[in-house]
Amino acid sequence: MINEIYNQQLKRRVMARIYAIYVLRQTTSPFCLKTLTLGVAVASGLFWFSWAQIFQNMFSVVDSLTAFLNYTWSAILNTEWPVQFIVVLSSGIILWLAWDILLVAKAVVYKPVTN
Repeated sequence: MINEIYNQQLKRRVMARIYAIYVLRQTTSPFCLKTLTLGVAVASGLFWFSWAQIFQNMFSVVDSLTAFLNYTWSAILNTEWPVQFIVVLSSGIILWLAWDILLVAKAVVYKPVTN
């Protein structure tokens, strides 16, 4: 009876450590860290940006791709540095995540085994 209780307690402690290691590995993976950083950048962007004014100004001025690029460039250059930092950080992480997803998709493609 005592041996069974001890075994159950030991099993519970071992499994708790295994779950802790699993969660730690999942949350410290590069993909997860990049996604969390992107989430923080977007959340802080919600604080700094006025999305209604951005879209209102963009649609009133932009009628072609060149005008859109000029609007975007001047909007980034003429803002406060935290906004510039958030935009550059978010863009960089989005590109980095897209590159990682493309690399994973390329690795998953079927490759026949050669002898």
